[in-house]
Amino acid sequence: MNITENNHTHYFLSGGGEMGELTRSFDWSKTSIGTPDQWPHSLNTTLGIILHSSFPMFLFWGEELICFYNDAYRPSLGINGKHPALGKKAKDVWPDIWDFIAPLIKQVLETNEAVWYEDQLLPIYRNGQMEDVYWTFSYSPAYGDDGKVSGVFVTCTETTNKVKNQKRLEESEEKFRTLIEEIPVSTCVLKGKDMVIDLANEMAIQTWGKGPDIIGRKLAEVLPELSTQPHLEILKEVFKSGNSYTGESSPFTLMVHGIPKSYIKKIIYKPLRDASGNIESILGIGMDVSEKMEAQVTLEKNLQQLVSYFEQSPVAIATIDKEGLTFRLVNPFYAELVGRKPEDLINKPLLEALPELNGQGFDTLLEGVLRSNEPYSAFEVRVELLRRGKLETVYVNLTYQPQYGVDNLVVGILVVATDVTQQVLARKKVEESEDKLRTIVANAPAAIAMFIGPDLIIENPNQTFIDVAGKGPDIAGKPLAETFPELQRQPFLQMLNEVFTTGKTIQTHGSLIKIIQNGIEVEKYYDFTYTPISDSDGNVYAILDIAIDVTEQMIDRHRLEESEQRVRSIIESAPFPIGIYVGREMRISFTNQNILDVWGKGNDVVGKLYSEVLPELANQNIYEQLDRVYTTGIPFHAKNQQVDIVVDDRLQAFYFNYSFTPLFDGAGNVYGVMNTAAEVTDLNLAKQRVEQSEQNLRNMILQAPVAMCILSGHDHVIEIANDFMIELWGKPKADIINRPVFDALPDARGQGLEAIMRDVYEKGITFKADEMPVQLIRNGTLETVYQNFVYEPYREDCGKIIGVLCVTIDVSAQVLARLKIEEIVSARTQELASTNDKLQKSNAELAQFAYIASHDLQEPLRKISMFTQLLEGRIGNNLDEQSKTQLSKISKSAIRMNTLIKDVLSYSELIKETEEFTSVDLNQVVENTRIDFELLIEQKNASIQYQMLPVIEAIPLQMAQLFGNLISNALKFARTDIKPVITIESSLLSKEEKKAAELNLKTDYYKITLSDNGIGLNPENTEKIFNIFQRLHRKSDYEGTGIGLAMCKKIALNHNGDLNATGSTEKGAVFNIILPLHKQADVNKSNYFSGVS
Repeated sequence: MNITENNHTHYFLSGGGEMGELTRSFDWSKTSIGTPDQWPHSLNTTLGIILHSSFPMFLFWGEELICFYNDAYRPSLGINGKHPALGKKAKDVWPDIWDFIAPLIKQVLETNEAVWYEDQLLPIYRNGQMEDVYWTFSYSPAYGDDGKVSGVFVTCTETTNKVKNQKRLEESEEKFRTLIEEIPVSTCVLKGKDMVIDLANEMAIQTWGKGPDIIGRKLAEVLPELSTQPHLEILKEVFKSGNSYTGESSPFTLMVHGIPKSYIKKIIYKPLRDASGNIESILGIGMDVSEKMEAQVTLEKNLQQLVSYFEQSPVAIATIDKEGLTFRLVNPFYAELVGRKPEDLINKPLLEALPELNGQGFDTLLEGVLRSNEPYSAFEVRVELLRRGKLETVYVNLTYQPQYGVDNLVVGILVVATDVTQQVLARKKVEESEDKLRTIVANAPAAIAMFIGPDLIIENPNQTFIDVAGKGPDIAGKPLAETFPELQRQPFLQMLNEVFTTGKTIQTHGSLIKIIQNGIEVEKYYDFTYTPISDSDGNVYAILDIAIDVTEQMIDRHRLEESEQRVRSIIESAPFPIGIYVGREMRISFTNQNILDVWGKGNDVVGKLYSEVLPELANQNIYEQLDRVYTTGIPFHAKNQQVDIVVDDRLQAFYFNYSFTPLFDGAGNVYGVMNTAAEVTDLNLAKQRVEQSEQNLRNMILQAPVAMCILSGHDHVIEIANDFMIELWGKPKADIINRPVFDALPDARGQGLEAIMRDVYEKGITFKADEMPVQLIRNGTLETVYQNFVYEPYREDCGKIIGVLCVTIDVSAQVLARLKIEEIVSARTQELASTNDKLQKSNAELAQFAYIASHDLQEPLRKISMFTQLLEGRIGNNLDEQSKTQLSKISKSAIRMNTLIKDVLSYSELIKETEEFTSVDLNQVVENTRIDFELLIEQKNASIQYQMLPVIEAIPLQMAQLFGNLISNALKFARTDIKPVITIESSLLSKEEKKAAELNLKTDYYKITLSDNGIGLNPENTEKIFNIFQRLHRKSDYEGTGIGLAMCKKIALNHNGDLNATGSTEKGAVFNIILPLHKQADVNKSNYFSGVS
């Protein structure tokens, strides 16, 4: 039989919402009351009323009390609870409260009398748990067709929220009364227009000089002396106007124990309003203003606390007119609740002032109240409100109360709303937490048992407790000490006795316990909680034991402590900087030595603020990065970041790769930041240098005075080329840049350049060529261009070849000129050979002339000297002074002429080529010269300092002449105010120095430097001094013929070397002698001689 189709034939089962559908589809044939077509008419009628009612209703029917209920009752059964209970027996549905409702049902069935309960607590299982639920309900007899009671008809309303709110109200009132009692100033509450004393604390009673029997009496009766003082009138005005009154120093006189006593107090009278906003009482506060300042501050704080209690009461109130649902009155709490200011709401229609309420049904509810004249209340109503610029979900307890005019017609609605968002959200969190807790408890490996009475009888041990005990499953009902004799020597029995005696819970963490499990003693660690359980009289009758095995955790803790110590050691020895900063203010908790070295600080930074230790970071965005990591919990990483730090009292730039990593506590909250870093200053500076070098290279290419370009990649794309290269190629720049070179210069193909560039690019082989001819079409004309060029591999920093660097010099003009010159030179070579022979003959003749002239001049010079001496000896005493002077000048001139002739002769000897080159130790030459001048050196207190000098191939006599003349000059031109010092040093010339001096690069040359601290010479005379007969000083100041330095120059040239001078008049003279290590060919000697002759 189709149950659904059959049920559809019964009018009383039509409609009825969810429960109507469930009733129609239920298989009633399996119940004791049979199918609907068998039901009595009375049941049909009653069930039709229940299913179509909007009020919660329930029906027990028949001997088995089969259950029926409607949609309005359905929410009371909760989620995952008793629903669906339809068609079930009452005892099966309500086992948790059967002891309570079974007698009520029996009473109704037997007496035919209804029963009524208001706000009755009936804990039931719903929403997956037992809940304390309060009900206002009625059990009434339901009659059958035979006129007998066949069931029980239940009407009910769940009043859980009302009862809880009432309790909260009572608690609030109790707190208020307690606050009144405890506040250390005279405080009272005066109720109604008659000012009946509703509350008065001890201080007020003492001030008035009365007893506690004044409560409930009128203030004017208790204090008749106030009739002649202004306070009663002020109170009446406060009650009438609703405006608070404050008297900073109000005097009044009271009769205290029959004696008038005057006071000066600060008085506050504040109106107190009921839920409707009507003034029902006045709060009076009196404070003795003559107390000391400290007491006054305390009183002011307590006063402020009391006043704030009323100011901050979480009740939102508004009045809405019937016409247009327009706001007329809005208190600050209501405005705050909806996220507006009062002036934004008053005199505006509801949906204009609060457009976000459109579609949420509140205007419909208000209109329903206006139509029905019935108040409307709802709890935890969800409403979407636009607050602080965004739409927020708010929960409120809401009351709409009709307001009546003088003609007893509804003119508006009083809206009273309490924001319960936090309570709702908190309850939801608690519900979620309780669900989690049940799951945790069900799965937790905790040992749980009850110990009953002083003997600690074990009751209700769970399986985990039995397993931990290891004594078998029959330990229930036995004393703990008997079951665990091993506990006698341990502290646990004593702790349990202490809990039983004192009634205080004891908790231990990681306690070591020794238990005999299955005959074997084992050691375990547990977290114990011993909680006393008391009866209704407050006497402890049992202890709840919860023990959690933390053995592994304790072992892990020991390991963790060891691990933390190892980690700390690793951090301290880490080769990179590490720091740990705690709290939003970034207090330094730990640093390793590397980060201290980077900062340039000592260990005393620990405990200080990061900003205090490194104030120079204030404008470098570091503080902001740390704060952002601390706030968001998101790590921050930086690479190659410049950070300026004061090290050694100087702000220096460093570069770092660094990270700020958030540190989380056990609750998942950020408590600090770890700073790790790697200093990359050298790397960044090197990178900058490379970048600068690349830029410099490009600038050099563009500005170079020769043709240069860079060809990139395997195809040799022209990346950059300067103007000289563009001119050399003879093509427009736009036609060649960024193109492969042999595409841009097709005329250069087939001349071997492709293979050359390929070897350079692929093998890294540098190619050089001089005067290489290349055929190029330049400016439309095919030309042969002679080039000196170098192709070098162009590399990245890592050494990888990425292109070819080309440097080219157009030497076409030089090559063509050289070819022409070579023709001329060939013709001139024969002429030069002939001229050279003639020159050598001329030099020989010149030497012969000098030798003969010297000998021929010496003979008459000797006669002049001899006759001068004879004349002076014969008539010397008879000569006048002028004649003596003239004879002296003749004698000195003869001597000087003799010296000059000898010097000329010596100079002429230097032209001869008969002397042989041998190995000469210059150290010995200098030493011999020092011995020769030993007397003069001693007279002048001079010193000659020389290092190890080389041994070279030279003419020994000329080397002696060379160093003899130079040392003689240094001694001759010594200063008289300081000790003369002559220094001789030597060094091998470098390749660059030989190039600069235009010397043979394949020959080793020594530079011997002879310097003194004498009178020196002017820079403009450094060349002139080597001319023969050249003198820079008068003969009367310094002796000499002016030939010595010319001879020295000649000796250096004879050895294919050179001699030059530098110096100044302040620091003395420096002579640089350049001599080859070995004898050189005489290819240039004729030129040297021709320069002298």
